[in-house]
Amino acid sequence: MLGQATGVAKGSFYHHFRQLTEFKAEFTAHLYNRGVGKFLSQLVHIEPPQKRLSGLAERTSDHYRRMTRLLNRITQA
Repeated sequence: MLGQATGVAKGSFYHHFRQLTEFKAEFTAHLYNRGVGKFLSQLVHIEPPQKRLSGLAERTSDHYRRMTRLLNRITQA
């Protein structure tokens, strides 16, 4: 299913990832790493630090929800 949704052959997928859980972990790490810089750049100017921490928690939970929806769509395609 994932191969059909992305146009990648099943063999090609398993050449890079041994199983779907490995792909999910790598994909999640990739999205997280891309998002961290954006989060930090948005938060660095927020004062006082308590508001900065609150903003981090809010943005992190929003990002997590978006990633979860995306992963569910990809793996159920």
